Amino acid sequence: MQKKLEVCAIRYIRDIVVQARAGTVTLSSPADTFGCNPSCLSRIIQNVTGRTLTQILTAYKIQKAAGLLVQTNLNIEDVARAAGYDSVDYFPRQFKRCCGIPPREYRRRQLPDG
Repeated sequence: MQKKLEVCAIRYIRDIVVQARAGTVTLSSPADTFGCNPSCLSRIIQNVTGRTLTQILTAYKIQKAAGLLVQTNLNIEDVARAAGYDSVDYFPRQFKRCCGIPPREYRRRQLPDG
């Protein structure tokens, strides 16, 4: 049973990333689907991946934002929204915490003449 839950947890994480639903993820619905409670599913995800669901989602959002910063001319607020951040004020702080530099600086450094 534990192995089945682990496989389901991995599939769920993959689906989040593939379907880009990071902004609306909860553990209640998938936990019901897998026949366990949300805290049990959360522990399984952390045991399998070594990270919490929040950490996984944050990494996904930052990765998506980094790609948008380099590949588009969207302003920072639009990048934040496209990456799944509801708070455009929170996004630059989160990006800097994860990448070590603010999004504008990241974009500047990634451009060919930056």
